[in-house]
Amino acid sequence: MTTKLLVLFILSIITYSCTSIYREIRYGVPGIDAYKIFPSDTINPGAATFHFRDGNKAILNEAILRNEDVKHITTLHDSLPFTLDYFLKKTATTAFIVIRNDSILFERYYRGYDRGKISTIFSVSKSITSLLVGLAVDDGSIANVHDPITRYIPELKGRDQKFERLTLENLLNMR
Repeated sequence: MTTKLLVLFILSIITYSCTSIYREIRYGVPGIDAYKIFPSDTINPGAATFHFRDGNKAILNEAILRNEDVKHITTLHDSLPFTLDYFLKKTATTAFIVIRNDSILFERYYRGYDRGKISTIFSVSKSITSLLVGLAVDDGSIANVHDPITRYIPELKGRDQKFERLTLENLLNMR
């Protein structure tokens, strides 16, 4: 009897995780182009689209990196100093942008990428979400990060008591 239960338990674990095992075998480790294998939806721009201004790009286009700037990088054996653009070309970076006061100071694309190419940004999403929540708190659209999520998604009320205790801060901290 215990052997049958053990086999049933193992089969249920394998069946439950088949989807994830299949994806790992078929696609391997997710990469920057993983958006092609995940379900997605298109978000169309609104009527009033914001555009960053061109800033004084010479500030960072000519930025020089010295030993103290890159001392933690051991795989780059070129002589220093060198430009930020030169350094980024030596890394796995595909896009790099620096914005200050609504102006683009530095914008470069590498490895065949350009402004219009889609890529998966993984954990960068968390930073962007936190930034947007902070802006929403500043403009009063969100009262407080300590509010329960049900205040902003009322459909969750009454579904589970845990939703009543779950706050925006919990979600931002992924707790």
